[in-house]
Amino acid sequence: MSIIKRDGKTSEQEGINQTELTNFKIVTDPSGNPLPSNAQIISDGTTDRVLLGIQKNGFGTGKNFGFKVSQEGYDVKTCADSKLAMSSAFNNFKIVLTGTSSIAIPNPGYTSTAIITHNLGYAPSCLVYGESGGYSWALPYYDMNASPASYIIFEYSDFSIDTTKLYINWAKHAAAGSMGSGDIITLRYYLFREVSSSS
Repeated sequence: MSIIKRDGKTSEQEGINQTELTNFKIVTDPSGNPLPSNAQIISDGTTDRVLLGIQKNGFGTGKNFGFKVSQEGYDVKTCADSKLAMSSAFNNFKIVLTGTSSIAIPNPGYTSTAIITHNLGYAPSCLVYGESGGYSWALPYYDMNASPASYIIFEYSDFSIDTTKLYINWAKHAAAGSMGSGDIITLRYYLFREVSSSS
């Protein structure tokens, strides 16, 4: 026979429908060991912030098992999904590798390439950002004139990825543009568990 501790009160587990339990603290057996088939709630000392285990419909209709963490000041047992910092019900990007690199702006007519080895064994989905002079932007990046008669691309940056490497390119087409030859761009990249294609 196991003991369920709910709202400070104990009751015998026998005869209790566990999927109906929504506001209990810690589930233990008679020796005080947590029962993995139920749930544990962890408080930050003021508010219940972490739920691990069963909460009826807590992870979508008919989905009773998972984990969630609330934002500071919100009760994880009752707060809306918008007040959660994370939940196993969310289909989040799973970051497997992140880091920084740099690339120097080439002379007009040339392209510079930064190569980052990841060796993940698959081509992951990824995000790449550039930063210089206090400004940041997502790649691909294009810099062109604003003439309505004809558009001239001064420079652009893009990236590609395969099963072992991430390639970040910067091409300079004209002396004009916001970046000067020799300027250093700081690059930050995020590689995800999700693959970049279905192939």
